[in-house]
Amino acid sequence: MPYPNPNEVLQDPPSWIPSWAVGALRPLISTTTFNTSEISDSVTVTAPERVEPETEFTVRLQPGAMMRDREVSRLNYDFRVPAGATLVGSRIVPGTAQGLTGSPTLTRINAAGQPSSTGEFLRVSAGNLTVHNRPAWDRTLNNGGGWGEGLRTGANQQFRLPAIELTLTGVDGATVTTGLRTGPVAPAAGQDISTGFLTEYNTYSVGAFGVNLTATVGHANYCSATGLGRQALSTTKVHSTYQTDTEIEVQLEALTGDDVRVSAEVTPNPGRGVVEFYDGDTLIGRSAVGEDGTAELVWKFRDPGMHPVTARYVGDDEYLSSESDARTVEVTVPGEVVVEPEPEEPVDPVFPEPEPALLGSLTGSLGS
Repeated sequence: MPYPNPNEVLQDPPSWIPSWAVGALRPLISTTTFNTSEISDSVTVTAPERVEPETEFTVRLQPGAMMRDREVSRLNYDFRVPAGATLVGSRIVPGTAQGLTGSPTLTRINAAGQPSSTGEFLRVSAGNLTVHNRPAWDRTLNNGGGWGEGLRTGANQQFRLPAIELTLTGVDGATVTTGLRTGPVAPAAGQDISTGFLTEYNTYSVGAFGVNLTATVGHANYCSATGLGRQALSTTKVHSTYQTDTEIEVQLEALTGDDVRVSAEVTPNPGRGVVEFYDGDTLIGRSAVGEDGTAELVWKFRDPGMHPVTARYVGDDEYLSSESDARTVEVTVPGEVVVEPEPEEPVDPVFPEPEPALLGSLTGSLGS
C-alpha cells in the first residue's frame, strides 16, 4: 500500500501550491494501487515436547533470513503470546540479529499495537516503531512519515530478525502452542498482521495545471502468514509422569486348543495404550487398554507343557511401561491322564555292624 495518504499530503500543503490547485491535485493522487506478492519466510523453533506441571520451561523462536530489493525501515514482526501457558518472562537473545540497523526490542502489546502487560502479542521491533504508528508526512513531502527509523536494512541485503526466548509454565493437562500473529489471509492496512515495514520509492509525482509535485515516499508493506504459518509453530504437553504397575490373571491349567482368557490390569489407570501378552519370549497378542484400565486376550495353547505367561503395558511419555510377573499355565492334551507319583514313606537308614578292629579287648585272670 503506497502512501503518504492523499489527505495527509494536502491537509496542510506548502504555501507555494495555489489553493485552487489543492482541490485539483487531491483527486489525482487519491488513487492507490494494491499489489500482493509472497515473501518466503521460515521460523526456527526450539521447544520441549513435554514438561512437568508448574515448572518453568523455555521456548525459542527466530524468523529466517530475508532480503528485499529496496531499503526497509520500521520493521516489526509479531508473535502470539503462547496459548495454554503463563508467560513468566521474555527477552531478545543477544547476538542473534543479522544485517539490521537499530536496537531490537521485544514488547508485549495489545491488538492496537500499544504496550500492555496483558497484551495478546509479542512484537520484535526497535522501540515499537512500526508502520502503524508512524508520524504524519511532513510539509516538504520529502523523507517524512517516519522513513528510516526503527529496525532497518539496505536494499538487496540479507537480514535476519533476532531470536526471542520465552519462559513459560503450564498446569497439568495443558497444551502450550506458539504461533505468529496471523491476521487475515489477505492482509489489509490494519493492525492484525504478522509483519509490517516501510520500503522506499522515489516515484510519487503528480502534475496538473503547470504544478509538478514530487516526493520521496515510503510504501507500507503488510504481511500475513499463509499455509503452515497459520498453524502452531510448536506444541508442548504439560503433564506428570506415572510409573504403572501391570497385574495378570489367567487360569493355571488348560487343555491344548481350549480358549484361555488372559486379562491384565494397569494401575494407575491410563485409559489408553496397549498391553502385549507373551508366552515366554513369544508375543502371542496385543490388546488396547479400556476405560477401566484392563486389557484381555483369548488364546489357544497348541503345545502341552508349562507356559510362563506375562503381560507388558507399552506405555507412553505420561504413563510409563511396566511388565507383570509370570503366571505359569500347565497345558495338557485332552484325554491324557497325568498320574502324579505317590510319595513314599521315609525309611530309616540301616547302618552295617562295624568289623572287629585289629586292636580289641582282652580279658583274663592272673594266678599266683
